[in-house]
Amino acid sequence: MNQPPASESLDKAPGWATAGPQPAPPASRPSHVFTIDDQTRASSDLADAREGLEKQIKKLAETQRDQRELREDDTKAPQGAGENEAAKSQPKIIKSGELTVEVKDFAKASREADETIVKSGGYIADSRVQNLEGAAKRAIIKVRVVPEKFEALFAELKKLGNVLHERAGGQDVTAQYTDSEARIKNLQIAEERLQELIKTKTFMDKIQSLLEVERELTRVRGEIEGLQGQMRVWNDLLSLSTLTLTLQEPTRPVPGGNLAIEVRSLHESKAGLDAAVAKAGGQLLSGQVVKQGDGTLTGTYRLSVPFGGFASLAKEIKDLGRTEKEELQNQPFADRVPEGAERVPCYLNLYFFERGVQLPSGNLALEIETLDAAVQNLKAALVRHDGVAVSNQTFRRPDGGANANLTLQVKAGAFEKLVEELKLLGRVTQFSVGGESGDIRGGAAERPVQLAVVLSEKVKQIPSGEMSVEVGDFTETRTALSKLIADENLQVLASDSRQNSDGSWLGTFRLGIKADKMDSVVTKLEALGRVKNRNLKGLGLGDLSRVDPNVVGEVSVTFGEKPKLAPQEDGAFRLMLRDTFGGFLNSIGIIIRGLGWMVPWLAGLGLVYLLLRRATRTVPATPVAPAKPKESEGASTEDKKE
Repeated sequence: MNQPPASESLDKAPGWATAGPQPAPPASRPSHVFTIDDQTRASSDLADAREGLEKQIKKLAETQRDQRELREDDTKAPQGAGENEAAKSQPKIIKSGELTVEVKDFAKASREADETIVKSGGYIADSRVQNLEGAAKRAIIKVRVVPEKFEALFAELKKLGNVLHERAGGQDVTAQYTDSEARIKNLQIAEERLQELIKTKTFMDKIQSLLEVERELTRVRGEIEGLQGQMRVWNDLLSLSTLTLTLQEPTRPVPGGNLAIEVRSLHESKAGLDAAVAKAGGQLLSGQVVKQGDGTLTGTYRLSVPFGGFASLAKEIKDLGRTEKEELQNQPFADRVPEGAERVPCYLNLYFFERGVQLPSGNLALEIETLDAAVQNLKAALVRHDGVAVSNQTFRRPDGGANANLTLQVKAGAFEKLVEELKLLGRVTQFSVGGESGDIRGGAAERPVQLAVVLSEKVKQIPSGEMSVEVGDFTETRTALSKLIADENLQVLASDSRQNSDGSWLGTFRLGIKADKMDSVVTKLEALGRVKNRNLKGLGLGDLSRVDPNVVGEVSVTFGEKPKLAPQEDGAFRLMLRDTFGGFLNSIGIIIRGLGWMVPWLAGLGLVYLLLRRATRTVPATPVAPAKPKESEGASTEDKKE
């Protein structure tokens, strides 16, 4: 196996010791294994390469400095310089500008702008058209033109309309351009040097050194490409100037806003809204329905409608109910649609809400012919109006008629119709309703409400009363009455018989008689004697249409014999006279007893009066002797005694 070239070069390398005995040649090894001497030589070669690169870089720096000095002296160059030198000395100016023009007719201005650009030798690099508020349009056009015609094109485009914004200027990139050119040349020289270093056979055997050189070569190549890319951009901008032209129409106010409408029924109003939106060529973007606590509904909607149909749609929406709130922007412009703006979308927010309703309730009392027929008709009415009977209580009255107390439940929207239909079942005796009982619509119409109904059959009169019959013989009459009671199955509720002072008999009987037998029994009672008095209550014993045949009426019958003594008038006079005289005597006795108690008191009072009178009587004057005062005192005493 041959020795690798690296070993041979090491054996022949300068400075290798040849005196003395030569060592045995090294054993054969793979070509990729390096000795310490190999690595030492590779490092030495890499150091030489780096030193060479540094010299090249210094040389490039000196070259760039010389070029800058030459550019500074370009103005002092002789007139006869060559064309290449003149081209290199020209400044590198990048021209650019911005222009915003407001135009009345967008289409016409766009055509004129295109024609002007073409005449100037330029072209449109990019163009975008936008829609602004109120159907206004905006075009953003990027124009490229040679620098020599930039100013002329800029001036012509300003004539298209009212200039809102303009900016024109140039960027001097001469220094950057020249520096980039020099750097590219120097880097290219360094790149060539690195490539020659890689091609060296000795250096190719050192992997570590090869990797370091390749990394350096990659970095240099990257800088060259970056500078070349920048140069291409500059060349493009230097060869063609850039002008950004904006053409736009005046903005137009677009109508829109919010409407709050009070409606009777949300479902009906929603159907009207759908029809109006379709008629105007709009569409419903979103909608939400919410049920409130009182059963009413609210709806929130967002609409999109073309500019041309906004005014008519807003009017139709207002006609659906009462406008609670109106917030419409740019409303004066809604009736005047700008040219070309018919299809511009306008947005409208709607809030529909049903009016709060006080739910109805009440009481209804009816007088009917028969309860069964009325109940059947009532059930049929409930079925038609989707109602139910919550409670039902039926009872019989003492007169045999029937009453029914019912509680009905029906939707509020059907309450009024149900009441009107129930009124036809009989005669209304009582009716009261609270809340709103009119035509209720919307969500409140679905709320359940209650109605209390009382059905009463007509009051059935029970024949009753009293009658007085004069008979010849009370005993015979009583026997005939007993037979009548047995034959007609009458009830004896009470009886009372007594004999008068004249020896005649008087008897009172309270009988219970069924209504269907009342006529015949009364007739038979009247046949027992002479009717003196008759007072029977009812509609007539022969008319049982309003009387329960099985009901029992009460009739009080008094049978009395004819008087057997003198007329009661004379005896009554005597009795009155006796009573009057007895009363008079009693009065005299009371007066006498009173006087007996008063005499002693009167005597005592008289005595007291006399004593008082005697004591106050006047005494006559008597002469008094001067020598005998005591005697006169004695005489005075005697007079007092007298």
